[in-house]
Amino acid sequence: MTEITLQNIRIYAHHGLFEEEQEIGCQYEVNITVRFDGTKAETDDDINGTINYQEIYDVVKEEMMKRSKLIEHVARRIIDSLNARFPQIKYAEVALSKINPPITGDVEKATVRLTSEK
Repeated sequence: MTEITLQNIRIYAHHGLFEEEQEIGCQYEVNITVRFDGTKAETDDDINGTINYQEIYDVVKEEMMKRSKLIEHVARRIIDSLNARFPQIKYAEVALSKINPPITGDVEKATVRLTSEK
């Protein structure tokens, strides 16, 4: 089983329950892990046997640009889009963090983690 991880993807987006959050936006951090059978890439040195990192990033960016109230909803869209675009994925995990969430107290980030397994 091959595993690809993209760590600390930083994207400025406009998600949140409060109107101000959706207007002003804030910084988000996304971590993605996918697992699949990458034997062809491992043995044949062939890009067609793997999942292109740029394409994973493109899915993340596309879904992050669609406004939502909840980061749980955004994370679910990212996983669903990855699974639809790359049917060879056997396992996907997304951790989506809102940096400096608007809550009382000193909190660096709030993170939602979702997984999908086939």
